[in-house]
Amino acid sequence: MWLLHRIIELSVRHRTFVLFGVLAFVFVGVWGVSQARFDAFPDLTNVQVQVLTASAGMASEEVELLVTLPIERELSGIPGVQELRSLSRTGISAVTVVFVDGTDIWHARQLVKERLDAAREAIPETAGTPAIGPPATGLGEVYQFTVASDRHTKYELYRIYERDIAPRLVAVDGVVEVNAWGGGTPQLDVNLDPYRLAARGMTAGEVAEGIQSALGLVTGGAMVDGPEQILVRAISNPTSPDEVEAIVLRVDDAGRPIYVRDVAEVVESGALTVGMGSADGRGEVLFAMAQLLTGADALSVVDDLRDRMETVKEALPDGVQVEVIYDRKKLVGSTLFTVGKSLAEGGLLVILVLLLMLGDVRSGLLVASVIPLSMLGAFLGLNLLGYSGNLMSLGAIDFGLIVDGTIVVAESIVALELVRREDLREKVIERTRSVAGPVLFAVGILILVYIPILTMTGVEGKLFRPMALTVLLALTTALILSFTYIPAAASILVRPKGHQQTWLTAKLESLYTPTLRAAMHRPFAAVSAALGVLAVSVVAAMTMGVEFVPQLQEGDIVVQTARVPSISAEQALEDVSRIERLLGEFPEVARVASRSGAPALATDPMGLEESDILVKLHPMSEWTTGRTQEELVQAMSERLEGEELGAELTFTQPIEMRFNELLEGITSDVGVKVFGPELGTLMAISQDVAAQLESVEGAADVSAPTIEGVPGLEARLQPDRIQVLGASTENILMLVAGVQRGTEIGSVQRGQFRDPIVMKTAWDAGVPISDMPIATRHGGGTSMGSIADVLNVTTPATIEREAGSRRFVVESNVRGRDLGSFVREAQDRVAQNVKLPDGYWLEWSGKYEQLRSAATRTAITVPIILFLILGVLYVAFRDWRSALLIFLNVPVAASGGIIALWSRGLPVSMSAIVGLIALFGIAVMNGIVLLSRTRELHQMMSAAEAATRSASERFRPVLMTAFVAGIGFLPMALQVGIGAEVQRPLATVVIGGLVTSTLLTLVVLPTLYARFGRRSEEPRAAE
Repeated sequence: MWLLHRIIELSVRHRTFVLFGVLAFVFVGVWGVSQARFDAFPDLTNVQVQVLTASAGMASEEVELLVTLPIERELSGIPGVQELRSLSRTGISAVTVVFVDGTDIWHARQLVKERLDAAREAIPETAGTPAIGPPATGLGEVYQFTVASDRHTKYELYRIYERDIAPRLVAVDGVVEVNAWGGGTPQLDVNLDPYRLAARGMTAGEVAEGIQSALGLVTGGAMVDGPEQILVRAISNPTSPDEVEAIVLRVDDAGRPIYVRDVAEVVESGALTVGMGSADGRGEVLFAMAQLLTGADALSVVDDLRDRMETVKEALPDGVQVEVIYDRKKLVGSTLFTVGKSLAEGGLLVILVLLLMLGDVRSGLLVASVIPLSMLGAFLGLNLLGYSGNLMSLGAIDFGLIVDGTIVVAESIVALELVRREDLREKVIERTRSVAGPVLFAVGILILVYIPILTMTGVEGKLFRPMALTVLLALTTALILSFTYIPAAASILVRPKGHQQTWLTAKLESLYTPTLRAAMHRPFAAVSAALGVLAVSVVAAMTMGVEFVPQLQEGDIVVQTARVPSISAEQALEDVSRIERLLGEFPEVARVASRSGAPALATDPMGLEESDILVKLHPMSEWTTGRTQEELVQAMSERLEGEELGAELTFTQPIEMRFNELLEGITSDVGVKVFGPELGTLMAISQDVAAQLESVEGAADVSAPTIEGVPGLEARLQPDRIQVLGASTENILMLVAGVQRGTEIGSVQRGQFRDPIVMKTAWDAGVPISDMPIATRHGGGTSMGSIADVLNVTTPATIEREAGSRRFVVESNVRGRDLGSFVREAQDRVAQNVKLPDGYWLEWSGKYEQLRSAATRTAITVPIILFLILGVLYVAFRDWRSALLIFLNVPVAASGGIIALWSRGLPVSMSAIVGLIALFGIAVMNGIVLLSRTRELHQMMSAAEAATRSASERFRPVLMTAFVAGIGFLPMALQVGIGAEVQRPLATVVIGGLVTSTLLTLVVLPTLYARFGRRSEEPRAAE
């Protein structure tokens, strides 16, 4: 304490130096704000690396066996791996490796890269080459747009995109990739006619060799021609269908050349469709998205993308239109507006209360000046530690809470009796020192209760650590200023007024004094009232629901659709366009755009049966269908369910969807993972679980996977028949591979791009594949049915795995009910009605898993906080009675917070729990401020007299600290803008708790001290 007293003295005696130091701090802090990153929400993404393998033409079971399992085996032994899950579907394998929090993402990618070298050796060459996907983050999808034209084919449009748009956008600093759905790389298709091929006794291999031999580029070096040299080269680069068709394959026995056109038709085409985009129900467009680099500033990147896109549009060919569907700036702006509005309103209210209760404009403004100074300190610290400014880091700051310690210091100075000017410095030093101990311990406890929040891990840690860190930085800055800047500036600006009351404090004290007197005479009644509040809160808590965090309303909606896996691209486009038109009927909808299937770089490996429909909404103030996003979603759901769409629908939001996909691969509120070996049994169990979920009140968008896969034809070659008939196995395989997918046999240079030449087999789906003619060595040919058994088969569309086992996931959203009670009821029903065979088990996941994890950690964190508070109180007073008296504020404050939540119909959530933790510190701080003075007076008078007098002296600072803390949270409690959902329960808890804890501090605590207080032998640290 000596050091603190010395700092106060030096600050007052060298006040010019201190004030110049504060001015310098302002400049540094403003620089910190200018360098800060801003986003709507904190990044909840875990540390993960995605391994993608394109296995063209392979069925999901083959992908799982030949690609996914070898990769899983190699990656499972990497140190620090927390979870390993995979998805195998027709033509693609996606393995996701999740590392423990704190792992450096680039180190994790390097570890995976090293193991992939071994995995590649175990994967057949024909099954593809695994590669690491770009760094993924849930906040990465910052800029989405469509490209359309009525003058270009979809392949020409894709060429324009990859030539004129994507390279210029990906060059923007902070953009890691630009990906697209729809179109496809232009290519030349050589469509073989099996009948003409067999009639000429030729094989597909001969056609491929003939075309390959006609492609080439060679250089012959340089010839010297006098003083110059001439480069010699030869090029064979047929770039048009006519030129390819004119290639001679061989000469027949009559000496006539056989051209490509004699056995095939060459056409301009594009890569096989694996994804597509559409918009506003008008048909197919190219849907593209710019992905943010992990750690980049979303606002500045989006601004740069907007500027770059304007220059891109100017250079596009006539008829090409680019329309931005979604950019993050709208959401970030709306969220920061909500936060800024709350902070501004709260700050103004705090300043108003300070002026009214201090009764001195100079001192009120002096205390108020600590608010921006503490925020500068918080911004500077956040910037240095690499955190962004967002809803969580900025949305829970209460300026009243920040300046509570400052208020006590300023109030003690204002309360000075009138002194001569030359004596003012000494008196300021004396009065600041007199409250230094209580303020230090009180604010220290406030800081202490936030520290355990920094130890939170998982999703709740990512959500609330930035908030706790911001409050800690602001509190620490304000505490330092309270003992340096405030006394230094007060010795110049403040005019002592003694214990003169303002009209407001005089009126309040006139009400308080008889109340305290009555409580002192009837202590049993006062204590009974406090116990009654506790009892009511217990009853209220038993009826309240539980959820992880309130759903953040993003202002836009995503409708996810799932159809039968066998759907064609044409039918998928028709279905999603119909949904777009239905959604576009709502007046709240500005634009609707969809992406179906996988993008060119398959970071999101969906099939064509799956679509994400992005619904861009007008501002909420213009809505008429519903007052809230939940009401609008309900109306949309009812409208779509009234149509025969043939699709399962799930409503979510852009960022929420991406976070859920990355965290657990689950896109809904609740996911029930079903594990086991056999797909058929997994499907049966999943259907039973889905039926139980649908029977629970509040269930919405329930979906269960099926093994209803993609129908196919499988030609099982018979080597003995092939040998007897003189057919070529290689020729047969190439013909089958050429059906739709084709085989790349070369490439040609067209402009700055090399376009592939793909050999395909022209075959009508209406003609049995067993009738396909096959050339033989003996002439005459044969048919596919003669040398192979052709079978109808069904291949599962998707096979998911986790922790080395296959899994199915049953998903459900929850509407009109809290998550905790929904899951409890669902678990009971599933346990009673779903029987699991040996080797099969269930795991509950999604937001429920986050809730369970947070509840487990909270059950450890909160008792630790309470123990620390009690321990610090004992250290401060060295008296268990005094420590326990102040500690009574904690349960009483909690009871007030719970009653406030219950009265507003809000469930208990992590936001509310964090509010309770903050409330504990505020409540204890006021108790310390009062009881430290009471114990000091008790040295000179009776306990009752000390309690009464200290209550009168500390009435104003206690009331002010509680009042400004509560009033600072009031705008957050009443806010309705985007992002207010998280602020509301936290602010409600604090305000409700402050009401009860302040009454206990000012009424019950003096009453109990008068009865149980004990005179200390010597002043303690807090005094």
